[in-house]
Amino acid sequence: MIAKQLIFLVFTFFLSEVLVAQYTQIPDPEFEWLLVFQGIDTDGLINGQVATSDIEDELVLLLDHPQIQDLTGIEDFASLEELKLLGVNVSEVNLSQNSNLEEFEVNTAPLESWIYHKTLT
Repeated sequence: MIAKQLIFLVFTFFLSEVLVAQYTQIPDPEFEWLLVFQGIDTDGLINGQVATSDIEDELVLLLDHPQIQDLTGIEDFASLEELKLLGVNVSEVNLSQNSNLEEFEVNTAPLESWIYHKTLT
């Protein structure tokens, strides 16, 4: 009997670990709104987070909303190959975790610094 209970507890623990979703914090509501609008953030809510599974396979991201001021969360776009910042109002962006990024297009005045680990084409 104790063995069955132990097996049940171990199984329940591992199952709960599998079912717990990972989330990426998106503190800028305008950034998250654009992710919802583009169909990337599938819960459809502006709640400061997006399921990491919604963003980790995105290859191209176009951000063209002038109200975006903070790109926190961009680092979890693990497969991102192309990023376009067109008219957004950010002063810095850290792309050091976006190792697949090949193209980075910027057309935004206040961008003062960006961090990346390899030469872009």
